[in-house]
Amino acid sequence: MDSDFISSEHSNQPLECGATRVTATAFSGASQQSEQPAARPRVSIVEDDEPVLSSLDRLLRSIGFKTSAFTSAEQLLESGHLADTDCLVLDISLPGMSGLELQRRLANEVPSLPIIFASAHVDQRIRATAMAAGAIAYLTKPFGEKALLEALQLAWK
Repeated sequence: MDSDFISSEHSNQPLECGATRVTATAFSGASQQSEQPAARPRVSIVEDDEPVLSSLDRLLRSIGFKTSAFTSAEQLLESGHLADTDCLVLDISLPGMSGLELQRRLANEVPSLPIIFASAHVDQRIRATAMAAGAIAYLTKPFGEKALLEALQLAWK
């Protein structure tokens, strides 16, 4: 497997987050009591810091999301996984195309795709730009599991 691309699918095992048990089913909008199993959402992660990428990938898989992980915006665009991505977790500072540039491009190609930015930069101007362009959340690294889960819940509201 190419080390720059990780794709994983795991069972819908819950993650304890405070007093809340969270599973990908909770994000799909489907009732847990319905007869049809809910399709697990796919979250694509674009992050050039490989330890952060790996941590986000493991966390989301442990909750039950399908994941695709990339170290650059170009890898995501070339992968063919954009069509089956239900939410994007995106770093601002990336080699090549920046997160903001990718967001602008996707606004034309996939305008309904929810984007959660994750950045080590505490720049209110960049945050305001990302949010004004439609991002559903802007998380500042390091952030906790709860903040990420709350942002993901916004993607399916």
